[in-house]
Amino acid sequence: AVPNDFIDFAWRRRRTLSGIVRNRYWASAALVIVVAFALDGLRHHKLSVAKDREWTLSGAACPGSVAEVAPTQSGSKYREIEFGGNHFRRRFGHVACSYVETAFQPVPVCQFTAPGELRVVTPRGIFNFAPGVGKKATVAVRGGVAQCVLSGKFEG
Repeated sequence: AVPNDFIDFAWRRRRTLSGIVRNRYWASAALVIVVAFALDGLRHHKLSVAKDREWTLSGAACPGSVAEVAPTQSGSKYREIEFGGNHFRRRFGHVACSYVETAFQPVPVCQFTAPGELRVVTPRGIFNFAPGVGKKATVAVRGGVAQCVLSGKFEG
């Protein structure tokens, strides 16, 4: 018969120095991985916030044109681009487009140096704006609705 206070040390897990070092190594490696992911997420968030500041502008709303934008008397051709599933048409100037991350989905945003007239065709309709020649404009398309403001940081 085996007494109740008998302990079989052969079955017990021994705490050796190599076992302690090995366990601490793996715990340290896991901690380093978690910290690396957290720092990368923080870096991505900071870059996203900086990009949002650069592309999200406030300003006076662009004047709208009720009538369809007609060809000009000077005969200048329209310049057109396709971005984010939307069609942008301008008369003059340069354009730069990017996506701005939001909580729900990326928003296509285009900045124009001096568009004159703008026409934006989205899945929800046609939007005409007349910011004027020589004025910067920024257009964001949220939920298929184009919004235009008279400001921009794009240097073209």
